[in-house]
Amino acid sequence: MAAPIVTFSKTSDYVSTNLSSTVTFSCDINFQAFKAMATIQGSAYGLDVGVQVMSMQVTPPSYYPANTDYVFVIDYTKLTLGENQYRISLYAQGMDGTWSDKIQFGWDTNSSNVQGWDMGYWPNS
Repeated sequence: MAAPIVTFSKTSDYVSTNLSSTVTFSCDINFQAFKAMATIQGSAYGLDVGVQVMSMQVTPPSYYPANTDYVFVIDYTKLTLGENQYRISLYAQGMDGTWSDKIQFGWDTNSSNVQGWDMGYWPNS
């Protein structure tokens, strides 16, 4: 089986003490677990690296259906590494146990030029 491909959208271009962002994601195949991890931009990142901002898991044979929207909220209380530009990496685990490649996006909490989410792409590494 192939690893799930995660797609997402968000409601806000930045997160502050007064504004959160709702993230809606889906996977192209059924999956058994999902994690969203936050790391400071430029630092190491990966599955279980950084601060977990959201997770969900079921025990097979149960599963989360493919092509279904799932929603979570990121607010400033979940970004506990201080004011920085964060990378948020999304991971889904397929029914065969294979974790997806990371899809990542980040926002800059310090720059007036780059407010909010500034990337959303599948990295090569």
